[in-house]
Amino acid sequence: MSKQGRHEARFAFRGDSHGERNSRQGGEHAEAGDRLRSAAYGQFQRVDHEQPRAGGDGSNGSKAQDGSPRGAFPGDRQRTTGSDRATQDAGPVRSATRQGAGDTSASVLLLDRRHSVAQLVEKGVLKRSATATADTTAQDKAALAARPEGKPDAGDRVKEGEQRTQPIDKVKVVYADRSNDPAARVNKPDFIVKKDGSVEVVNDPEKNNRKEVVIQVERDQGEVTGPTEAQRRSTDELVGYVSDRLMRTKNDGTRDGVIEDQQGLVSESVKGRLKTRPVPEDTLPVPARRQVENMRRFSGGGRGTLSPEQADSYFTPRDQAPPRRPDETSQQWSLKETVAGMLSHGEVQPYESVRHTGERGWAVGRYQLTYDLISQWLTDLMGDPPDPAKLDEAVRKGKISPAMAAKLKSPQFRQFLDKLKSAEQPSTADVKEFLPRELQETIGGDLVNKFAAQCRTADGRVDAGMVALSMAVGHVPTEADLAKPEFQAFVDAGRRLGSISDARTENPGQPLEWQEVNQRLLVAAKQSVGKPMWATGPWNHASLEYGNLGCAASVSQVIKAAGIDGPSSAGASALGEKILKAGGQRVTNPQPGDIVVGRRGPGKHGHIGIVGEDGKVYHNSSAKRYWVEGDLAKVFSAQRGFVDVYYVRLPQNA
Repeated sequence: MSKQGRHEARFAFRGDSHGERNSRQGGEHAEAGDRLRSAAYGQFQRVDHEQPRAGGDGSNGSKAQDGSPRGAFPGDRQRTTGSDRATQDAGPVRSATRQGAGDTSASVLLLDRRHSVAQLVEKGVLKRSATATADTTAQDKAALAARPEGKPDAGDRVKEGEQRTQPIDKVKVVYADRSNDPAARVNKPDFIVKKDGSVEVVNDPEKNNRKEVVIQVERDQGEVTGPTEAQRRSTDELVGYVSDRLMRTKNDGTRDGVIEDQQGLVSESVKGRLKTRPVPEDTLPVPARRQVENMRRFSGGGRGTLSPEQADSYFTPRDQAPPRRPDETSQQWSLKETVAGMLSHGEVQPYESVRHTGERGWAVGRYQLTYDLISQWLTDLMGDPPDPAKLDEAVRKGKISPAMAAKLKSPQFRQFLDKLKSAEQPSTADVKEFLPRELQETIGGDLVNKFAAQCRTADGRVDAGMVALSMAVGHVPTEADLAKPEFQAFVDAGRRLGSISDARTENPGQPLEWQEVNQRLLVAAKQSVGKPMWATGPWNHASLEYGNLGCAASVSQVIKAAGIDGPSSAGASALGEKILKAGGQRVTNPQPGDIVVGRRGPGKHGHIGIVGEDGKVYHNSSAKRYWVEGDLAKVFSAQRGFVDVYYVRLPQNA
């Protein structure tokens, strides 16, 4: 802890349980969505074998007030004589100004689906961004050149002045800093939702055939509390507008596309109305999904400070959480808080919560205990077959109380367990009777400690994310489990939440200063330019050929200079593998601060560096023998012999 009483947490996230807020807004958004017209593009029409759809929004092929068929994607509309035909008959573009909580000027747009983006800009409803250029073709070429693979996305075709002829398949909504200006197209926004709810157009998605539209919700550096109320409403409206105009609607009323909203920026009511394809995280229970979204809001945030109240908001409320037991270490208590935070976040009465898990039956309480989890605990306690004498021994040792032991021996408890794996939902009274807080804490604590012993990183540290997932699935995750994107997201969020829990435990009641691992590494990489970083490490300089082969040693030293207790190696491929074994992950959309590894084939030296901003890379120059900044696409190009280039991200709790 610093002199200011603050702890440097690796990750910090503001719990913004906006599900309740969204439910209050749901009626408002649905009503607004029903009032707004959809597009009428002349260049799209339903193919001959398609029938008018019975839309889930009540449209069922009926006509709008302007006489055109009411629909969602231009492909659902009949051909007109020109794209302006709908506009000639369209009513006025509407906007509204409302006062949102904490907003000084909450201007919220109501976007008429019949008007194009260009028309809305012309009418002043949308604003042209100061960073936008008329030459979008040149802009896209610049972004393309900065892409590490140097290839366009599948299905991408960009030509300035050409009207869109293909539907989009994704609306991506991201929470990004005002100063964020990455070169990779995946992060270059088409729209920016400003803090006051106004919307700027950076690239008109109706002037190209890119399959993805990116909406950036603006935030200040280090802000993780979520968008303003004005931004929320405008984001919902904009997502609906873009999806309605540019995403195809199938005959069953569902959308042939996805809304990628990894940080929980779009209300559930809008997602429900649009009926887009589900994303993997949708399969997670609501509390887990909220925490995944909360933790992801930290991504790209750089650094900031959490108040004690903000840190506490991710965990069970203090009046509902148990006190730390005398025989419990601070690390054990912190891990329990992390697991409970992932499994029952947002529950008003976590000890009484009941949720169905599918094949595993019902999960109850703060740790979402299931039949199989409780059976594991009983087997660990009493053996298999169960020996009642061991239960009495546990009472003598003070592990469980006599009253608890009597409850476990009762036939009523067995009936309660059977109910957990049946179709019959246990009542709140059942949970309070047969799994009171004391018993939940004993069972949950023992299971958490058991899984903690089995879920450690290569350097022996407990992997909080893996422990939380073990409790969620009932066993130590297998390779098949970890291959699922939703479980990868869960583990990543659990690791980040664990860092906050540790810092909160070590410094109760204190603000927590945090800095993102990638941000720290990026800063250290920039500060190391011009230095022979390979020479600052423990390696034999001759074996590194005095800097000619110093790339991995240099990256290892930059990691150390960033204050990150991470792996090190003098070999490029070896360092990449060590990062993965330490809990890092491969990524397909590299961000600044990620590690880039290039292989040239058997018998040839590889290369390694740190991804920078705007298509740059920081690495050791064999010619200059010190740390330099270069062009990522050129340094790791096929022309330089690289046959495989991949990216890894350091563990989030490094």
